Amino acid sequence: MKLRVSSAVVIAAAAAALLVIRAAVGQGKHREQAADGPFRVVLSDPVTPLAQQAGKLYREHEYLSAMFNQLDKDGLVPVSTELLRVQDQQQFPVERLLVVCKKR
Repeated sequence: MKLRVSSAVVIAAAAAALLVIRAAVGQGKHREQAADGPFRVVLSDPVTPLAQQAGKLYREHEYLSAMFNQLDKDGLVPVSTELLRVQDQQQFPVERLLVVCKKR
């Protein structure tokens, strides 16, 4: 229960931080502070939904697999994920995966 509460707090803080960062002039001014601690928050490119084949329990999403494999290579261990629905530059809704990671 305690882990769920702390995960929810980290997700809420990350989502709030994302909004603040978007509102800021540029991300560059936060770069030094971001490198100080063990946590990294990453946001995927828009996630394209996949068609599901009948009779299959799951289908691999190659883009997300590649993303998580790259996080592993970079020494980042995901501790929480959240699917965010945001608007792209043309104001169309897109889904992005917010991943809170901890450095090994």
